[in-house]
Amino acid sequence: MNTAAACLPVSVQPGWSCGLSRGVPRSFFDHADFQGQFRWCGDLSIKVVGKFASQDVQISAKDQNESSCKGSKDFSVAGVKVTHINFDYGAGAPAIHLRQDYSTAYNLTNGEWTAAGGSTIPVCYPANRIFSFKARFAVQPSGLTNAIYRATMSPVAAGSSGSLCLGTNCYSTVSFPTGGGESDGGTNWTMFSSAGTATNCVLKMTGGQWQWQMRGFNTTVTTNVNMNVSGPYTVYTILDTPAAPWSNAVGNTNNVWTMILDYACNWASGTRTANAAINDILNNGFAAHYTWNYDCNRLSSDFVRIMTLLGIPARQHCWASLGSPSSGALDDMCYQRTKAFTPAGGSFGVREWSWHQWAECGGLQVDPSAASFIAGSWGDYEDTLFTRYLRCTNATPFAATWVMNNAGQSVGCEIYPTHCIYEPNPTLYDWRGPDR
Repeated sequence: MNTAAACLPVSVQPGWSCGLSRGVPRSFFDHADFQGQFRWCGDLSIKVVGKFASQDVQISAKDQNESSCKGSKDFSVAGVKVTHINFDYGAGAPAIHLRQDYSTAYNLTNGEWTAAGGSTIPVCYPANRIFSFKARFAVQPSGLTNAIYRATMSPVAAGSSGSLCLGTNCYSTVSFPTGGGESDGGTNWTMFSSAGTATNCVLKMTGGQWQWQMRGFNTTVTTNVNMNVSGPYTVYTILDTPAAPWSNAVGNTNNVWTMILDYACNWASGTRTANAAINDILNNGFAAHYTWNYDCNRLSSDFVRIMTLLGIPARQHCWASLGSPSSGALDDMCYQRTKAFTPAGGSFGVREWSWHQWAECGGLQVDPSAASFIAGSWGDYEDTLFTRYLRCTNATPFAATWVMNNAGQSVGCEIYPTHCIYEPNPTLYDWRGPDR
């Protein structure tokens, strides 16, 4: 029996999928362009020899009697792959606009992920929100005119999909320009909208991948054909759109900095509420990685930056002496004495200073310097933290005495702004960051 077959060599590069790989009906091969290469010998069967996306592929043609089919010619077969993915595509994108830090923006001209490789730019979405993204596709070989001019593309989870749940109906129809090759991306950007949502908690996820599939190329009806896999991605999810001082306007220097986002999502990983995030940031962040050195202003500023980045509004309070330990007007507050507490990275004990700064977030008074919080107003925290104040009893010559801290802020040296200072929203400092 003559088992020789007409072989059609087709070179398919790694990462590409061929439209003939599976699920293609006989009607496709009845097309005149294909029939012109062979003389049919009875009921012809077609099969694929070799593995797509890893080695050269041959398509063999033979009839049911295993006899050779006369007439053969090289036959070009188009492959398709996804080449670029862009999550933060500018105005209207549900993704949070990111930059590396104040002075360094990301270049998203080619998206966050490309098939050509290189580092993947991180992505950020608010938790539990439907998301969208854009993708570009290419046809191989690049000079093959109109080989595939339309197809329906869809990504599905490949192992771990990361923090982004695609759902079951995430697909779009893609149109290819004439000869759309990889050099020019093959297609313009095509929009995809998820049927699922981003993860419902604070999280940093790395390693997520999507298996892309194609069906319905040109006018041929087919089942899904696997293309290449995109990823891995680095995806952050936060509780809500970042609050001031962050901005989510495109190209703003106050777009979220991934330098801080990385700390926030690691320290508060898995949290779903503001109060849980406050507790985790204090314990996993400030208590574990900061060392207080009479720089309460820097620690409270960092805390506000982290919480507002996660989408939780926060602000600061400052309570300060008007005089000094060696001077002041009659009844002025000249110094402050605290109850005993353990500061971040320090030891238990009483502290004395001229002023103190802390934060308010989620209805709580939060003191990153002490890695602690209480419920209530800023005045409640003033009453809780301080036990005594040095009050000026004579201006010239200067004399002062320690007095008890009275409830409220309307008695003796606690009357502001007459004898002390209360600042409701002091300016944030530059990012300090953890030191251990």
